[in-house]
Amino acid sequence: MDEVIARVKGHRDTLLSGSESQISEALAALTALGSLPEQVLGETFVGLAVDKISKDATLPEQLKRSSRELLRFWQDSLHRWKAMTTTSSDRERSPSLDVAAVPHLTKQREKVMEKLAEALSTAAVRREFSDRQSDKNSSGSPGSLGSGSASLWASKPLKPSLVLAAEIEGVLHSQLEGRKYVAQARSLLYNIKDASNVEFCRSLLEGDFDIRQLPSLSAEDMASSSRNARRAQVRKEAFEAAAVRPASHTVTDKFVCEKCGSNKTAYTQSAAVESCVRSGGEPVETMVTFVTCLACSNAWTERSGFA
Repeated sequence: MDEVIARVKGHRDTLLSGSESQISEALAALTALGSLPEQVLGETFVGLAVDKISKDATLPEQLKRSSRELLRFWQDSLHRWKAMTTTSSDRERSPSLDVAAVPHLTKQREKVMEKLAEALSTAAVRREFSDRQSDKNSSGSPGSLGSGSASLWASKPLKPSLVLAAEIEGVLHSQLEGRKYVAQARSLLYNIKDASNVEFCRSLLEGDFDIRQLPSLSAEDMASSSRNARRAQVRKEAFEAAAVRPASHTVTDKFVCEKCGSNKTAYTQSAAVESCVRSGGEPVETMVTFVTCLACSNAWTERSGFA
């Protein structure tokens, strides 16, 4: 079984990145393999690749027709196998098989997978362009070794974007559901599309990142170091502004802090009506001043206007 899976994966990759003649040979080789078990279809996602060929407007009609025939052949084979291994009541309850979506995908899951594939494909193009630029700069610099570390990066094979997207979506769906699934998919898409998030995208594309961790990652875990640094700076500035001097405060040196002796203070005032003992308990209008020391953040209240 492992040998068959490895062979099918090779043909799948050819379908996704090969020339027209190579695609034709891969389709012929897959047809020659005959019916494939659902395990092979599920682990290799070859149905997705064949389905993509059948809908590609840039390819000759003959290739698209061959891919559609192969999909129907696999689908009929799975139907026959299911008919032999299930009872009549099970067949009535089971959904129709679609080898282009093994494991079976809902409309929402299919949309998430397509968006992931598109984002990963764009990230792969960015990665290739970045490597070429780095390699060009390295080879053009005095005393360089020509094709340096950038060539080593470029030599590392990438997993096909469509297959990687299907695997990622499957992991998200297996660990999350409902709004959590949608929210994590959106967060992941945002970070893959971020052109500055080079490290995260590269690790995904080159298979260095364990995709089983994706459902539990926060937005900061996925974000680039530069973006996280900006977020940290914004939080720090907001905290300092809120803790030291609210925007509505007025700075003055008329008050002295009893805690540290500084006269660098800020204050706000509001009018209040309070009961004063010295006035016989009658209501007296009072000005309440809320003072904050800008040196040590000590806060206190002062009142004026008692009779």
